[in-house]
Order: sequence, then structure tokens, then C-alpha cells
Amino acid sequence: MKHYLLLPMLVANLGMALVSRVIAQPFTTLHSFGILTNITGSPVSKLVQAPDGTLYGTAGGEGSIGGTVFKMQPDGSGFTVLKWITNSTERAQPYAGLALSSGVLYGTACYGGSRGYGTVFKLNTDGTGYTVLKDFTGGSDGNNPHAGLTLSGGVLYGTTVLVGGLGYGNVFKLNTDGTGYSVLKNFTGGSDGGGPNGELTLSGSVLYGTTASGGSWGFGTVFQLNTDGTGYAVLKNFGFSDAAYPTAGLTLSGNILYGTTLRGGSSDGGTAFKVNTDGTAAVRTKGRCSR
Repeated sequence: MKHYLLLPMLVANLGMALVSRVIAQPFTTLHSFGILTNITGSPVSKLVQAPDGTLYGTAGGEGSIGGTVFKMQPDGSGFTVLKWITNSTERAQPYAGLALSSGVLYGTACYGGSRGYGTVFKLNTDGTGYTVLKDFTGGSDGNNPHAGLTLSGGVLYGTTVLVGGLGYGNVFKLNTDGTGYSVLKNFTGGSDGGGPNGELTLSGSVLYGTTASGGSWGFGTVFQLNTDGTGYAVLKNFGFSDAAYPTAGLTLSGNILYGTTLRGGSSDGGTAFKVNTDGTAAVRTKGRCSR
């Protein structure tokens, strides 16, 4: 065989071997949740991984349980419930993922607390030290924090989906010791948006996020806001023909924000989109996101 034919054959064979390896990788269920197996609720958010590889997450309520915080190893072993949320003050549906820093987990619960409007809490990774850092009142401080928290230094940034000073949710900050709660932005439900439902993205001193409603056409926005509460700007107003109802957070790469919408697009199945951080060149990257 001629030598110039040998290299392509070797490359082809290697490619087939790699494809076989990829195909051979099985989908693996690490843990099954639910009342039929164990009363640990149902998880609806992402996991956070510690430097040692341990995975931490939350699960919503099931039966008499208001929710759980759990941990497990990457292979699914060692599943442990760190916190059972069981009493009326704690009882809450922790829908969002957790933030992790120096052995402490920070999270939100959409309901519960002394008035039933949700909480911000912390918990050590060994299951000790559960503390409610913020008990929402349903007044001007907001209620129902549905999204996870963004942690920078000793400050937590988050959103509430309802109420706030003008009734359509807010952006807030809170120190990790529970002090210094401050509302950075109250949404009006009008041109500035309303109902922020996703986790915030932080770059330097600028927060980026989405509102599920409001904006110029009422179908939601992408916004930016400085961490001191100044500089609020709408980067994208969604109209139903291109995209509508962004309910998730954003991913930042360079100066481009990537996100999804629940509805809109060519088939009204939702979209994935990108937009520059200065609000220019908003482009739908793919239609028909699953719901």
C-alpha cells in the first residue's frame, strides 16, 4: 500500500474509534427523587459543585416536606439530605440552585418564612448552621424569590418575582451575614419590564438579567444594572414575532449574552438568542426550544 494512503486510513480508523467511544458513553441516573422512592421532593434547578467534587442541590416540597437541600458524589453515591424544610417558618419550595463559598451554601425559598413570602437562607456544607438571612414581608422589600443568588465577595444579589415597591418584583442585594438588605431596582411592569424570574449574571460591577414580562411590547426584556443600583437600562425588548417571555438567566461570554425565551420564534416554541452587552445585534440563534 502506498504511504500517502496510509495516513488517511489511520485517521479514519481513529475517528471511528472515537465515535464508538462517544456512543458507548451511557446516560446515567445518579439519584431518583420523589415520594414513591423517598420523600425528598423534586429538583428543578442546577447543581453546584465544590472543589472536592461534591454536588449540592435543592428539591421542592413533597408530601409533608417543604423542600430539601442535599448533597451527593459525582457517581451518585453518598446521597445525603443536609436540610429537611419542615416547619412553618422555613417551609418553602427552594426552587433555585445554590451559591457556594468557603463551605457555606446560599439559597432562596420561593415561599415560607414568617409571612409566607419566601426567604434567603444559608447552610454549611455539613448540614449545620441553617439560618434565614432574609424573611420577605410581601411589602416594598418584595416577595417570592424564584431565582438563585449571585455571590460576589460578601454580597448576594438576587431577584423577587412579585410585589416590591411597584408590584412587579425587584433586584436586591444582601450581605452574607444577613445585614444590609437593599432594593436596587423596583420594576413597574411597563417599559422597564416586570417579573424577573432568572438568576443574575455579574461582570465587574454590572448585573445582567431578564424580566419575563413588560418592556415596550409586554413580552419581556434583557436588562443591565450597576451593583449600586444606578445605570438601569433595557438592552432588548422582546416582541412575540422574534421571541417572548425570557424566564431564565443569561450566560455571558466576552461581550455577548446568551439566553432563552419560553415562547415566540418561528414555531412559537421558544428561542435561544444572543445580544451584545451594549444592546446591539440581538440575534435569535435557534428556534423551537423545548418547553
